[in-house]
Amino acid sequence: MPRSYHTKVGERFGSRIITGFLKPRDSDGHLRCRWKCDCGNKGTAGLKAFRHASKCPRCRARNQKGRPTHGHSRENGGRTSLYNIWAGMMQRTRSPTSFRHRKWYFDKGITVCDEWQSFEGFLAWASTSGYKPGLSIDRIFTCRGYEPKNCEWVTRSENSRRAAQDAWRRCDNAPIEMLWGET
Repeated sequence: MPRSYHTKVGERFGSRIITGFLKPRDSDGHLRCRWKCDCGNKGTAGLKAFRHASKCPRCRARNQKGRPTHGHSRENGGRTSLYNIWAGMMQRTRSPTSFRHRKWYFDKGITVCDEWQSFEGFLAWASTSGYKPGLSIDRIFTCRGYEPKNCEWVTRSENSRRAAQDAWRRCDNAPIEMLWGET
């Protein structure tokens, strides 16, 4: 026997309100409802799925699944390249399980400085350090984290060349300070 949810017409779930119920149930015997969203969108859905989704499909698409962009979204819904660079940097250093290159960042203790934990701090540095669209961020010394003194803007091809050829930038055998005479 299908479960009864004791839901009434006019009941609100997130931005949507139930406007009625469909008399014939679906093929599995589950109750279906009609709904209207605050944005004006209307539709029908299975009651169980409806109760667990707080936004209509149009609102979810418009809101990019709720991802914040800190004012750096484009008219077509995409994020700016600078925001994508910051978000990628944060994901590489924060995610111990889901990032495919975990061994290069999280496991080696590569972090993001406190100043760049917010996008606004990173944006301020990028605007004063010569960022232009098409450039990517590069850590000068790969054993150090993302911080203003250790990062610079380079082209993607330059970044790839450095990663492939500059073994001295890696700190596998000796501290980079010893290699460069820093103390």
